[in-house]
Amino acid sequence: MAASLTIDRIEAWACRVPLGQVLDFGRFTMDARHHVVVRVHTSDGLVSDCISQSRGVPIDRVLLETLAPRLIGRSALAAEGISRDLADALAATDRDGAVGRAWSLLEIALHDLRAQAVGWPLWQLLGGWPRRVPIQIIEGYALVGESSDAFAERLAARAAEGYRLIKVEAAHYDDPGELLARLAAFRRLAGDGPELVLDFVWAWKDVKSKRRLLDALSEFGIAWIEDAFDRTAVSRYRELREASPIAVGCGDEATRQADLIALVQSAAVDVIRADATTVGGITGVRRVAETAAAHGIRASLHEHPEVHEHCVFGFGASDHVELFPQDRPFDVVHKLWHETLSARIHDGGLEPGALPGTGIRLDDDAVRRYAIRHDVVGRAA
Repeated sequence: MAASLTIDRIEAWACRVPLGQVLDFGRFTMDARHHVVVRVHTSDGLVSDCISQSRGVPIDRVLLETLAPRLIGRSALAAEGISRDLADALAATDRDGAVGRAWSLLEIALHDLRAQAVGWPLWQLLGGWPRRVPIQIIEGYALVGESSDAFAERLAARAAEGYRLIKVEAAHYDDPGELLARLAAFRRLAGDGPELVLDFVWAWKDVKSKRRLLDALSEFGIAWIEDAFDRTAVSRYRELREASPIAVGCGDEATRQADLIALVQSAAVDVIRADATTVGGITGVRRVAETAAAHGIRASLHEHPEVHEHCVFGFGASDHVELFPQDRPFDVVHKLWHETLSARIHDGGLEPGALPGTGIRLDDDAVRRYAIRHDVVGRAA
């Protein structure tokens, strides 16, 4: 590897991309997606781009003001040393939350640059091999004014396209009967083949009041329910797992690996969720996935397929890749980068890409259009 990969410039944008409709998650609603966009430049001319949800938190400021100055002049080849030095420099500061999210993006960028330097896709650098993996498609968000029958038809159409694992947002239904009716309508159309995942978006307060719902849901081929409670509620998850006839998952957007590992080691979940853009990058996902595998727990990675495909193809972090469809108003991150996944999706599965690194390349015009803030640290800043 001839390149020195010396980091000489880091840029970050805070972007707000409007959605086509308001999304209702029960406890909160959303009319736009907030993203943090990061670009790392090296003196060799290589550039790494990465994107994650920010949820409106100024991750870009934390990244640029707290972390980026400590990376300028360092080599992307020294990721482990950089991580240790940051831990020493920030000894008085927790490494989770906004700081953890910011570091996760930079950690992914360091991996990306290493892979670009040798001309390999990141999954290959991580020791992987080419194959086709199933997609978990996030299709089951409610559309404004849509009937239960139309909802079922929309999901059944995805099943007909070959998707065998379909996620449904289940938190906003004030009347559980409406959710059950929609699931029943879907099963009448799609049969027993495709599995469903129900996301309760941290909306539950206890297990006891949900026992009847759990029993009713068990008739509809649910692969697992996820994020009923906050990820730190280990005892509640253990209670839920003991009471539920359906597998239980948790972990979306956790920034503390220890929280996820505690759920695994306490036998509180059947499926652990992890997100490289929040939980410590590629290395963080690997640690969580390896711990889960050692305990016989399934792992599932939270959206960001352009990053997580490399964890799946590279070291088998999960048996599927999760993604949003681009023809729905649910997630619009694809507007910020030159999308390359669609051409590799066939019959509900994803094949690995061949571009060096992660393959993420920002659409600069789009980033500028949706940016509400931008700054640079390093050369020409």
